[in-house]
Amino acid sequence: MVKGRRSVPYQHSFIMKVSSGDRVVFDILQRQHVQELLESPIIVNQTTYHAHQSRFIIPKFGYDVAITGCGSIGHFKAGMDAVIRNHFGGQDVIAHSRMELDGDTYVVIMRTCDLAAKLVDSTLPNPSGMDSPSHDGTAMQQQVDLLREQVNSGAANFSQILRTQGEQISEIRSANNNLQNAMALASALTDARLRVMAFDGEVARLESDKTTKQMLLLFAAVSPDLKATFSASLEDIQRRLVVVGRDHTAARADLDGLAALNRARLVGQTPLDSQRVGEGPPTNRPRRDDEMNEG
Repeated sequence: MVKGRRSVPYQHSFIMKVSSGDRVVFDILQRQHVQELLESPIIVNQTTYHAHQSRFIIPKFGYDVAITGCGSIGHFKAGMDAVIRNHFGGQDVIAHSRMELDGDTYVVIMRTCDLAAKLVDSTLPNPSGMDSPSHDGTAMQQQVDLLREQVNSGAANFSQILRTQGEQISEIRSANNNLQNAMALASALTDARLRVMAFDGEVARLESDKTTKQMLLLFAAVSPDLKATFSASLEDIQRRLVVVGRDHTAARADLDGLAALNRARLVGQTPLDSQRVGEGPPTNRPRRDDEMNEG
């Protein structure tokens, strides 16, 4: 809520249906802002709106019973506590009692719901000993029903706020997970491409060595020793080509699988599986000559 150039923080707001029309209700966080709004009206589009502070009682437990019109009776709380205890045979049936609305309303919390129901259906004398028509069971039941309606309305609004916040948190978490998974997939794709490029280079190098050795073998035909040396070298190159070719094929398959997963994610065909991305493809890499000799 913005008043003039100042911002008034509030917890939530809602529209209340009343007999005179709609009423906008704000649950303001700080009492000083409430007083400021009561003292100075709000002007919107050259229309003046006067703020009013709602007068209602917030139940503290749920078995609250209220009696209004007590402001003119002195020491009403202590006297009515004694009247209620005497009505129930002197038992300690009161869990808590208090005065609300500037001392005009007496609110008592009974220890059980059954006691509260019996109290609502009872006609009690006021502390001075005179029967008070305003304290009969019908009036108190109406007051209790009104309080329950207000509490239920507030609870429904609060539940809606919690549901909305929960949905927003879930959306944020889902978006964050998708972003992390997308980054992991991009990293895995980059690593796979680098492995394939490394194998491409290794295969090209071995093919070039093979061609060179074959040409040298032709010129070395006159020398049995050179011919045997180049023949052994060619066999070694051929063996390495087989090993590197197998690893090259596996790396290419890994890259194709990651690329297909990325395409499916982009078109929305399948959700990104963080475990699949996190595991990544096998870490094949071109083997050194000494590693292949050991294999």
